[in-house]
Amino acid sequence: MTTKQKNTIHLEQRPAPPDTLTERAASFWRQVVDSLPASYLRPADLPLLGAYCLACDRWLVAERLIAEEGLVVGNRPHPALGIADNQTKLMMSLAGKLRLCPSSRIRADSADLRKAHEG
Repeated sequence: MTTKQKNTIHLEQRPAPPDTLTERAASFWRQVVDSLPASYLRPADLPLLGAYCLACDRWLVAERLIAEEGLVVGNRPHPALGIADNQTKLMMSLAGKLRLCPSSRIRADSADLRKAHEG
């Protein structure tokens, strides 16, 4: 359910993870949602949050493969290195867009967000 304030639609309750997420990505979703003020997310944020959580899951899978199998497979860099790197870049981009990372919360243009996080 949503409410509308000042031409902005707010969710009335914390959104549940979509069923398209893996179990671990759904866990990331709950961690993020539970760490934010209840009115923080907008309906348009939810696909970005889903992509962020999937990127976190894929990054973790890639990093575990690298840890188990090493940085080099044969004479070549482990294929998971590229996956880990791409997922890291995606996570950074999405975290910024969702204003999840500290740097996005301290910029001057995010003063309202700081107030929301502080309660």
